Amino acid sequence: MQRIIKDLLNPYHLERYGNLIGGRIPHISTPKSLSIGEHLLYFNPVSKQLGTDGYYDDQSPGMILKDANLKYSRRVWAQGTIDVAGPLEFNREYKCQEKLQFIKKVRGDHYVCIERLISGDDKQMLLRETRTLAYTNSLARESTSISIDSSESISIGSFTFQKMDIVIYGQLSLNPHRIHWDRTYSCEKEGYKNIIVQGPFALQVLLRYAQNYIQSPVSQVRYRNYNYIYPNTRVEILVRSSSKNYQVWMRDSENRDIVFLKADMIC
Repeated sequence: MQRIIKDLLNPYHLERYGNLIGGRIPHISTPKSLSIGEHLLYFNPVSKQLGTDGYYDDQSPGMILKDANLKYSRRVWAQGTIDVAGPLEFNREYKCQEKLQFIKKVRGDHYVCIERLISGDDKQMLLRETRTLAYTNSLARESTSISIDSSESISIGSFTFQKMDIVIYGQLSLNPHRIHWDRTYSCEKEGYKNIIVQGPFALQVLLRYAQNYIQSPVSQVRYRNYNYIYPNTRVEILVRSSSKNYQVWMRDSENRDIVFLKADMIC
């Protein structure tokens, strides 16, 4: 699979996201360009080729491998990377080239990794992103405890994901996946207890807190999702630093053994 998505970086679109979360997380003044992770609000496709779960079917193992027998009941955002080579400036048009990086089978599941290269008119690559989706037939499990070494880390903030935050973020990012807006489908078909927070949404919140704490441009992010986040969940952001390297966690503010997301960042 391969496609090109063009987008104009309208500052008012980012302002709508700011209005959604405004006053609840740190504000970062970027008058000319996007901050780390904010490109996730842009370069999102519009496709009529959707699966029963409402998500893009052209990224599914069955479509990629042209095997009608590869049918999965659930797909989740597992992990990804962001590498920044240059600024993405407002009121300019950029091109995102999206292509398959790899597809592999692990036991009964498939993992699909998509590479996204964002460039300007001069074709210079300004940002490289990868995102890996896991395709499975297992129902959503209960949240599991994750053992992390959070020694010498400090808490840099907290945030509560509300139901309408999730619904509106899905509209802003053109994400039609039903597990983010259709509670009946999410519970009865995929085994969740409610709708769940989008992976990019959780990542953007974490990166905003981290960027505000670091106060230096971030050039590289490696992240992994561990557990689902339900509406009305209050999360805590922690950071540990060593030179220009930072480890950042998002965990449940009440049950601190439940880690939702971890990111390694380099300035």
